[in-house]
Amino acid sequence: MAEHHHLLPTTRTEALSDGIFAFAMTLLVLDLQFPDAALVSGTPLSKLLIGQLPRFINYFTSFALLAVFWTIHHQFFHHIKRSDKVILWLNILFLSFIVLMPFSTALVGDFDGHTAAEVFFAGNLFILGMIIFVIWTYATWKKKLIDPALDEEFIREGRLQNLVMPGISLLAMAVAFISPAWSGSVYFLIFFILAGRRHILSKRSNPVKQEVI
Repeated sequence: MAEHHHLLPTTRTEALSDGIFAFAMTLLVLDLQFPDAALVSGTPLSKLLIGQLPRFINYFTSFALLAVFWTIHHQFFHHIKRSDKVILWLNILFLSFIVLMPFSTALVGDFDGHTAAEVFFAGNLFILGMIIFVIWTYATWKKKLIDPALDEEFIREGRLQNLVMPGISLLAMAVAFISPAWSGSVYFLIFFILAGRRHILSKRSNPVKQEVI
């Protein structure tokens, strides 16, 4: 009983996280704007919109990646029943890099094709992936903060899932040094890998495993 005396519910942690995710995802749209010089030059609107196509791609890619992180975070905190100071601060650190995503996205938009911009963006995703990995690993260690009945294989699948984003981010960094223009395309592998894993897990008999993305 003494061990659980300092444990807290996760409701406020989840509420703060949802608010931060919503704020960061909304800020992404602010990068979609026309340069002032283009507006006064008499350039046709259709040409201006086509010129913004890379920014639209960056916007939708970043929005989708944040959605992946939100989904993972939401699912994990469904199973994390209690929190402590370590989880609280790990989550705050995680959210600080979530809020950084609009800046990383704008950096790639302003310096399209620059290695440093692509590496910074990939680094942002890598850190996010590693933090959520640490959160899940810490919470499930000896099942201190989760339901003791939670399936061991589901716990392992969660850890493996969290290594997808860091792995793809490292690959994107490597591509950025070779061909920065193609670095952003690497992130689409994340959606194929996660979708493939979900399809495989859905074939298994244990229903709890189907909750993994």
